[in-house]
Amino acid sequence: MALNIQMLLVDYKARLAAHKIKHVAELLVRYFNRLCRKERFLDRVTIDPETFQVTLYRLRQEFSRLQLSAGENQLFAVATLWALREVSGRPVPVIIDTPLSRLDSAHRLSMVQEFFPIPAIN
Repeated sequence: MALNIQMLLVDYKARLAAHKIKHVAELLVRYFNRLCRKERFLDRVTIDPETFQVTLYRLRQEFSRLQLSAGENQLFAVATLWALREVSGRPVPVIIDTPLSRLDSAHRLSMVQEFFPIPAIN
């Protein structure tokens, strides 16, 4: 019976991790699009539960993160932190060195209005 419970817990851990990773991916799309001020810049993001490899989709087509501008990469990093913070449910401090440096004025405003006012736990 102990072996069955142990196997059940291993399976539960894998399912819970997959669920959390899927939730992070969904929030990543929402928060990136919100910061980017483009409602549908990203359609979908997938995260491999084994390797944590992130795949981006726009207009239902896979595309590389290398295609993102420096500012978009910065927004993607912030959106990732935002999603991880929300899914964890913990008040994770976020320290960003020069968070506005690579952003144009519209994206700076978006970052200041959307991300910075959000408390550690929503």
